[in-house]
Amino acid sequence: MYSFHLEDLKRLERKVKSLFKDFLSEIGFGSHNRDASAKGQDHLPTRDLHLCPKVDAHETDNEIIIKCDLPGAKKEDIHFELYGDNMLYIRAETKLESSLEKGKTHIQERRHGIHSRFIPLPSTANTDEIDARFDHGVLTTRISKKEETKLHKINLL
Repeated sequence: MYSFHLEDLKRLERKVKSLFKDFLSEIGFGSHNRDASAKGQDHLPTRDLHLCPKVDAHETDNEIIIKCDLPGAKKEDIHFELYGDNMLYIRAETKLESSLEKGKTHIQERRHGIHSRFIPLPSTANTDEIDARFDHGVLTTRISKKEETKLHKINLL
């Protein structure tokens, strides 16, 4: 039977934290810079990240509605393109606020970097009729459906 002492648990905790910090550093978070770590800034990103924004897609009888979260993005930094007849591409870039670079940062969880996503559209999408609006960090896209694919209800006699 094993007997664990407090020092063993503390050593295990330090090892797990070290492994986690190394992993986060490899994917763009954290730093191996001991000077930054001593200042409590080891959690700061070392490079911009490529981020995949969250998307909701909903289809009604007449249209396809796509909502894409782009927090911190500005309207002028959003690129919105259509590839072929069925692939929507959304890209936005958010930047780290310069005020965060001065002083001592205690927590930094908001993401910055390139937000991009390809969204496949159904064959029913009429890509000649697309309306997109950006409000409060959410890009809402409404795409009409082709007339021949709209749902036509038939009343039973």
